[in-house]
Amino acid sequence: MLDLTAPDQQLARFLLERGIAAIYLIAFVVALDQFPALLGERGLLPVRQHLADRTFLESPSLFHLGYSDRRLVAVAVTGATIALLLVIGILERAPLPVTMLGWFALWVLYQSIVNVGQTFYVRVGNAPAGGRLPRDLPRQRRDRPALADDPPVPLAGVPRGVRRRADQASG
Repeated sequence: MLDLTAPDQQLARFLLERGIAAIYLIAFVVALDQFPALLGERGLLPVRQHLADRTFLESPSLFHLGYSDRRLVAVAVTGATIALLLVIGILERAPLPVTMLGWFALWVLYQSIVNVGQTFYVRVGNAPAGGRLPRDLPRQRRDRPALADDPPVPLAGVPRGVRRRADQASG
């Protein structure tokens, strides 16, 4: 049974590790479900086009070695499996270097997804994960504060022409 007296902060460590691993598990499952439709080979903003004009230093990702929806599935399933092993505590029983390698693998795999995520993986409020504004964000959004007629945050990175066509189609 789990000792709840928390000697040496064991309970806090237990909850923190399992909680972070559970968040990674959810993130990889969501990426597996949504990524192909948004950024896959036939998605809204294909990853291959995004990577074509960016170097590895601008967008570090395993997908610079070549993107396919199969590789995405491999990355997401591998990440979800490692996260699940951490959630249920199997990797914790392994030697420390193995556990550390598991956490490092989770970070590398998820950063590979996020760094090619374009508009869909930008944090709310236009504060991107790397601290840089995405290239496809309109220039005026960078230089001025938000106005009342600005589009909501999820549409901020969508090119204006696409937004206009969507507005015209909706009536």
